[in-house]
Amino acid sequence: MASAIRIQLPRQVHSISLVDQGGTPLPAPEPDSTDPPAVETTSVSAEETAVLVDGLQAQLAQTCQVLNSVVAKLKEFHERSLASHSEDIARLSIEIARKILAQKVQEHDYEIVSIVQEALNTAPAHSEMTVHVHPDDLAPCQALQQEQPDSALAQIKFLADPAVPPAECRVETPTGSVKSCISEQLEQISNALLKAE
Repeated sequence: MASAIRIQLPRQVHSISLVDQGGTPLPAPEPDSTDPPAVETTSVSAEETAVLVDGLQAQLAQTCQVLNSVVAKLKEFHERSLASHSEDIARLSIEIARKILAQKVQEHDYEIVSIVQEALNTAPAHSEMTVHVHPDDLAPCQALQQEQPDSALAQIKFLADPAVPPAECRVETPTGSVKSCISEQLEQISNALLKAE
């Protein structure tokens, strides 16, 4: 086995070629499988690094501007969509409420006394009042009058009126009348919703 030769050169060597005594290049030796693979490194100066960083920052700023523009356009589209559909949403909400109320009325799942009291609150105050209710709603009103003889409802005359739909009433006084009508109340709510848009 040949002994190793050590040579010290005044500057860095970039490449080496092995030649025989006649100057003919020798084949490259087989790489040793135990040696780690050679890693090529490129040196980058501080100026080049600064230029690269500046370029990346500029690209990032431009990307942020594009994203902000896209977000603004999406927000504007969303607001326009809501505004253009607000009337449809209001009408759909009222229609859903109408169907729910119709089912509640059909199942007799309502309190006619509360409906009558609400109508009385909007009627002109008078000592003589007659409340027209659907025949099916008369019994709960009369029962309340008997249970609470000192209440304000005790002095009111209740009449069964087949022309009045269930869950509605009509209050008559000498100075005028007030109706508690589900369809009219829903119409008022619908108008209020549409005006609020």
